[in-house]
Amino acid sequence: MSSPSNSDCFEDRTLYPYESDSSDDESSSDERALDEGSLQSNNSDYKVWHKPSSSKEQRIYQILGCHPRILSALDNVSAKETPVPLLENGDLRAFLLRKKDLPLATRLAWAIEIAEGIAYLHSHNIVWANVHMGNMLLTDDYHVVLSDFTRSVLNPDLYQEFKMLSSPIFACPLYHYGIEPTHVDIFGFAVTLFALLDNRFPFTVDLSPTLMDEVHSLSKHERLELDQLQDPILRKYFGPLLDDCFRVKISRGSSLIRALADAHSKWFRETNQEVNPTIMCAQID
Repeated sequence: MSSPSNSDCFEDRTLYPYESDSSDDESSSDERALDEGSLQSNNSDYKVWHKPSSSKEQRIYQILGCHPRILSALDNVSAKETPVPLLENGDLRAFLLRKKDLPLATRLAWAIEIAEGIAYLHSHNIVWANVHMGNMLLTDDYHVVLSDFTRSVLNPDLYQEFKMLSSPIFACPLYHYGIEPTHVDIFGFAVTLFALLDNRFPFTVDLSPTLMDEVHSLSKHERLELDQLQDPILRKYFGPLLDDCFRVKISRGSSLIRALADAHSKWFRETNQEVNPTIMCAQID
């Protein structure tokens, strides 16, 4: 069974280094807990998730349009629902738990794709504000798309207050507020990149921490403590970038994608990698 997989957005496009493309009701957060009534197959032979509508999210979809790193809303949006493709590879966290031996090149390709999506959001003055791996979905051809913009904020204030994430380990400590509000997405990305590189979240032992483990990690971050990558080579090439993201010395997606592309290129060149760094995703099947 095939899905649209944002395929119309992938045509002949080099996605890094990044270049910018040119109050409200709330729905519950997308945790991908779907009941049978919310799924429907259409005559295009792919499943659709009829997501409960948020007028804010619909407005953001209108602003974003079609982009290969954003889960596209389908036609027939209504006041009650926003149809989106149901991507059967699921979310990134669940996929990593199922596929524990993925090559590092693939994980880094996904990190670049996530950064591209965040940079695209920021270029439209949108803070995602819902950065966690459950909202990073995999298309049929194993590219990452960002989803769930019910908590996102358009044109945020400098002291914008954001709702607590459903997964505390991705949450940015409050002491960072008062700087450019896009920093909350950068901090969440740093947690994601750490997990992709180290097969565990900061201050945990794996990718399936308990709620108490997540709260413990958050408390460490609130005390300005940073975990370190276990692999010394990865620590050499990506450790400084992670530190800059966690300490929000990088606060916008455009700066993030440039710094990540630089670190990735240096790692590729100096460690004699055999996979072309412009390949966005290695074959997984």
